[in-house]
Amino acid sequence: MTSGSTQLTASLNGTVLAELNPNAVTGLGSKLNTGEIIDRFMAIEQRRIKPVEDRKEQKVGELDAWDAVKMELNKLQGVTEALNKYEVWEARKVETSDPNVVEPNARKDSVPGRHTFVVESVALSHQLTSQGFEREDVRIGTGKVQLQIGVDEDAAPVTINLTEGNDTLVDLKRAINNSDADVEAFIAKTHGDEPYRLLLTSNVKGERGRINMSVNLTGGEVAAPSYENTFDKTATWKGFDVKEEKTSKGAGFGGSTNIVQVGGTYTGEDDNVFTFRVLRSGMIPSEEGVLIGWRDKNGREGEIPIDKFNYVPGSPLDVTDGLQLYISDGEVIDGDTFTVDVLAEKSDLFWWLSEAERAPQISQPSDWSSKASEGGIRVSGEYEGAEDDTVIFRVEGNGQVGGPSRLKLHYEYTETGEKGSLNIGYPYLGEVGKGEGPFDQATAFDSEDGEELFDMEFTKKGRRDPTRLPIGRGLFVEVNPTVLRDGDSTDVDVIAPVHEDIWWSDDEHRGVSNKVDVTAKWMTYEEYEGLDEDKQKSALDVSAGIRGLTGGVSNAPIEVSGTYETDKAKSYTFRVEKRGSVGITRALQLRWEDTFGDSGAIEVGEGYIPGTPIAFDEGLRLSLGEGDLYKDDYFTISTQTSSVRLAQDLVLHLGATKAGGGLEVRRSENMANDVIPGLDLEFFSSSEKPVTISVLGDTDVAKERINDFVDAYNTFQATAKEVSKFDKSTNTAAPLLSDRNLAQVVNEVATTTIATVSGLPQSTNMLFSIGLKINDKGMMSIDEKTLNEKIVETFSDVANLFRSHGKTDNPSITFLGMTEETRVNPSGYNVDITTTAKRGYYLGEPLPGIVRIDDSNNVLIIKNNGRVSDAIELEQENYTPGSLAKTIQNRLIEDKALGRRGIQVRLEEGRLKIISGNYGINSTIEVEPGSGKDLSDLGLEDGVSTAGEDVAGSIGNVEATGRGQLLVGAEGSNTEGLRLFVTIDESDLSAEEEGTVSISKGVAVKLGEKLNILNNPLDGSVKRATDDITGQMTNFDEQIERLNKRAETKRARLQNKFAKLDSTLGKLRSQQNYISQQLSAMSGAKRS
Repeated sequence: MTSGSTQLTASLNGTVLAELNPNAVTGLGSKLNTGEIIDRFMAIEQRRIKPVEDRKEQKVGELDAWDAVKMELNKLQGVTEALNKYEVWEARKVETSDPNVVEPNARKDSVPGRHTFVVESVALSHQLTSQGFEREDVRIGTGKVQLQIGVDEDAAPVTINLTEGNDTLVDLKRAINNSDADVEAFIAKTHGDEPYRLLLTSNVKGERGRINMSVNLTGGEVAAPSYENTFDKTATWKGFDVKEEKTSKGAGFGGSTNIVQVGGTYTGEDDNVFTFRVLRSGMIPSEEGVLIGWRDKNGREGEIPIDKFNYVPGSPLDVTDGLQLYISDGEVIDGDTFTVDVLAEKSDLFWWLSEAERAPQISQPSDWSSKASEGGIRVSGEYEGAEDDTVIFRVEGNGQVGGPSRLKLHYEYTETGEKGSLNIGYPYLGEVGKGEGPFDQATAFDSEDGEELFDMEFTKKGRRDPTRLPIGRGLFVEVNPTVLRDGDSTDVDVIAPVHEDIWWSDDEHRGVSNKVDVTAKWMTYEEYEGLDEDKQKSALDVSAGIRGLTGGVSNAPIEVSGTYETDKAKSYTFRVEKRGSVGITRALQLRWEDTFGDSGAIEVGEGYIPGTPIAFDEGLRLSLGEGDLYKDDYFTISTQTSSVRLAQDLVLHLGATKAGGGLEVRRSENMANDVIPGLDLEFFSSSEKPVTISVLGDTDVAKERINDFVDAYNTFQATAKEVSKFDKSTNTAAPLLSDRNLAQVVNEVATTTIATVSGLPQSTNMLFSIGLKINDKGMMSIDEKTLNEKIVETFSDVANLFRSHGKTDNPSITFLGMTEETRVNPSGYNVDITTTAKRGYYLGEPLPGIVRIDDSNNVLIIKNNGRVSDAIELEQENYTPGSLAKTIQNRLIEDKALGRRGIQVRLEEGRLKIISGNYGINSTIEVEPGSGKDLSDLGLEDGVSTAGEDVAGSIGNVEATGRGQLLVGAEGSNTEGLRLFVTIDESDLSAEEEGTVSISKGVAVKLGEKLNILNNPLDGSVKRATDDITGQMTNFDEQIERLNKRAETKRARLQNKFAKLDSTLGKLRSQQNYISQQLSAMSGAKRS
C-alpha cells in the first residue's frame, strides 16, 4: 500500500483518467503496493537510457582530453612565437665602468666587443658676461656691435646698430636675439649695487660655437658692455680683530651656541662614551672663562678650564686617552651637555675588516642637550591670512644662529605655497646700533623664482626689532641662539579668525583673535619627515664658528697688478705662514692656492723691498707694503673673465690607458652615435681614469628560449600520447585512441618542426644541425655540447634557423618584417623604387629684410596632418627673416599639440618654409592667421601648401603599396605582407633595381603559422575536432531527453491505470461490505 489518492478528471478525448494526488495514499482499495510495481516497470525502461549516457560520458572524456591537448598546443605556440622576437636574438648587454661619465645604449646594429677611452672634456656652449650695470634700461651708447660664431674667415660677422632712443642694455639684448648671430642674450640680475649683466650664450655647442664680440659704443650714461678679463686690484686682510663678544639675545630662551668637535686619536682599550657638561657658563673667549667637565661611561671624569688667556677658539684641548676637544666662539649654558661615542682600535684578528675599519673611530658629537628644550623659534604678529595655514621652517647650512657661517631659514605656507628665505647667520642677532648689523634694510626674495616679496628695515633705533624677521601675512619669526644643522625643521599652525556672527563656522574659529604668539622646537630632518633616524647627521665644523675674537689683523697694504691671461675665472687665497714684518722677518712667506688646487709661495721677508710686484700666476703680480703680518691671517683675490662657460668640444681618447695615448675624437655635442658602432653614447662629465664599455651578446636569453621550446614540444607530445594510448595491462583505451584528428595534428607539428628552412644554407637549415634531435618516440632532445658550440661560433645561424630573417644589399632599404602570407623565394626579390617618400610643407612668399611684428600680425596657427597647434604668439618687435624663422621654430617646439612632431621652420631663398616631420600623402602643413590677424607681412597669407608623397615602387616585379616611407608587398602576390623601410634620396634613384631583399622563415615562424591554423578559434583543426565531439554530445543529450520523457509518460500512464484499479476495487469492496451487512441483518431477523 502506498501513499496517494485518485481524482478522476476528463481528458481532451473524453476519456476519464485518474489523476494521482501526490499527498494521497494509494493501494487502499486493492491492497497492492502500486508504487513498487511502477518502479519495477520504470527500472526496465531505464535500461534503454544507460547505454546512451555511457556513450555521452565517453565523449566528455574525449572533450577533456582535447582540452589538455589544446592547452599544450597553446603553450607550444607561446614559446614558438617568443623564438621569433628580436629581443631574443639581438639582445645586448651594455656595461659601463662609470655611469657618471657616459651612458651607452645599444642599437640593433651593435656588435659585441670591449671599448676603452678617456673623456678629456664634455661639449659646452660658450657663454660670456659683461660687467654689471645699475639698471637694465641704462643707456650704454650708440654705435656698432659685431658678433660672430666660430672662426670661419669667410663668414661675415653680424652687425648690430644701436641708434639714439634705442641704446639701452635692454635694446642691445633685444637686437641680439632678433639677429641671425645664433646667440641668445639674457639680462641676469646678480647682486651688489650693479647687479644687471648682459649674458650671451652661443646656440652652437663646442669650440665651433665660440662667441667673438666687438663693441664700439659711445655717448652712453655708463661705459659700454665690456668682455675683458678683470681682477681685484687690492684686498682686505680677514685677520683677527680683537674684541669681546656680547651675549646674543633671541626670543626669550636659547641654549649653548658653540660648535664642538672631538678629534685626536683614541688610545683607549675599550669602546667608550664621553659626556661633556658645562660646569660654569659664559662666553668663549672671555676673561672670566668657562669650565667644562667630562665623564666617561666607566665613571672617570675631569675638568677643562677655558679662558681667553689659555685658549684660542678652534685650537685643541687635551681631554684623555688621546682625545682632543675643539670648541668655537659662542656662549655655553650651565648644565648643557653633549656626548661622543668612541670605538677602540680592533685587533688584527679581525682580518675581514679593512685597515680603516680596524682603526679607532670617533663619532660626531651629539647636539647640545639644550637644543631640544631651549632651541627653537617664536612666531608672533597679527595673522592677516583668510584661511588656516601651516608654516614650515627648514634650515639650510650648518652653524650658529647669528654666526659667521652661511645659514638660511626657508619658510613656506603649505596651503598657499607662499615661500621665502631669511638669513639667520651673521649679522642676525647682532647688537643694534653698535655696528654689528651693517645694513639698514634687506629684501626677501622667493627662493624659486627670485620674485621680490618684501623689504625689511631693522637697524635704526626706534625701528623694527632686528631679531623679528617678517615672513609675510603680518607674521614675524625669531630664532633663538643655538647650533643648527642642515635640514633641521619645525612648523607652526596659524588659524584665521572668523566673526562671531558667522554661526556656521567651527566654534574654535569664531571670535578668535588674529594675534599669534607661539613657539616651536627644532627637529632633525629625519625626525620631521619620519625617516630613518640612524642616518648620519650633517657634519659641523668648528672653524665655521670662529669669528676672530682673539689675535690680531695684518696691516701690510695689498696691491695686485698685471694682465689676467686665462679664460677661467679663479679665486686666489693668500695665507701668512708665520708672524713677522714685511721685508724684515727672515723666511716670511705668503702661500697661495687657487680655486682648482694649484698653489705656490711668495717670499716677502728679509731682502724683499716693500711695494715690489712679484709674479705669481697667469700674468698676475702681487706686492705688499710695509707692515706686520699675523700667522694664519689671509686675504682673497678674485678674478673675473667674460667667459662664464668655456667653448669646448667633447674630447675622447679612444683606446687610452692609464699611461695615456689613444686616438683623439672630437664632437661638438655630448650625444655621439658614430664613435662606437651600434652604440648611442651620452656623455655627462670628464673622466680621471679610462672608462670601459663592454657590449655583450646576451646569448643566455636565446638558449633559455630554445630550452623552453624543447620542453613545450615534448610536453605536447607526451600529452598527445597519454590521451591516445592503449593500456594492455588493464585492457583500457585512452579517450582519443582512435581519433584521426589528433594523429593529424601530431603529425603536422612534428613534420613542420623537422622540415628544412628554405633560403638557408644546407648545413644550417635543420634543427639537427644545432644539436636538436627527435627520437623514434617523437620526443626531442638537446645535444648541449653541439648547441653551445653553435651559439658561440655561429650565433646568427642559430638565430636564422628559428626566426624570420630578411636582409637587403642596399643600406637605404631596411627589412622590417613579413606575415604568414609572405612566400619565401630562395633567390630573393628585386626592389625597384620609382618615387621616394617626401614630406609635406608650406612655402611662404618672399620676405623683406626687416619684418615688423605688431598686434595686427603676431598670432598664427599651424596645422599638421589635421592636428591644430595652439595659438602661436610672437613678440612684437622687428625681426630679420632668419630670426623670424628661428622664433617660430622655438614656439612650435614649445607647443603642446605639435611640439614633438618634428616640424622644421627654415628660411629658403628669402621665404619661410615650414616642413612636416612626417612623410607621405597625408603629410601636410597649413598656416592660418589668428582671429583678426593678417599674416601678409610674414609671407604666410598666400603661401602654397604642398602635400607629401608616399614611396612608390615594386617588390618582386609586382607593384607594391607605399605608405610614407613604408613599402608593402601587394596583396595576393608572393610578397604580400613583406615590409620595407625606404630612405633612399631622390638623387640615388637609378634605372636599375635599387636592391634585392632576401628572406627566410625559420622553424619558429613556420611552426607558429602552423599552430595558428591548428588553434584557429573559428575553423582550426582543434576547433573542428572539439565541435564534432560537442555535436555528438548534443545528440546524446537530445536522445536521453526523449527517453526520459517517454519513461515519464509511461510512469504517468501506469499510475493512472493503478489509480483507476484501486478506485474500482474500492467500490467493489464497499458494495461487498454493504451486501454483507444486509445479509447479516436479514439473518438476524429470521432468528428473532
